[in-house]
Amino acid sequence: MMQILLRIVLFILTFSYINLAQSNLFVPRNILSAYEKVTRSFDGTPGENYWQNSADYKIKVSVEPATRLVKGSEKIIYYNNSPDTLKEIVFNIIQDLNKI
Repeated sequence: MMQILLRIVLFILTFSYINLAQSNLFVPRNILSAYEKVTRSFDGTPGENYWQNSADYKIKVSVEPATRLVKGSEKIIYYNNSPDTLKEIVFNIIQDLNKI
């Protein structure tokens, strides 16, 4: 009985030490900043001030295989869910991305 009690006490002390040691881990500035802004919680889930922008795309494309001509148009509706005003949107259009 005494051995079991000793093992339990030893387990509790070891677990407490591990738990205290984890609280002293280095936290990078950007992660710490997210905790302070409440955009991220300590368990890694989004915080109450977390937001995410989104967009809807409608793409029309036509291809003429004989002439290898591709024509298209696109309509993008961008939803700014952030508290900041969006002053510009940058598009990176890469031609022939899949060309070998």
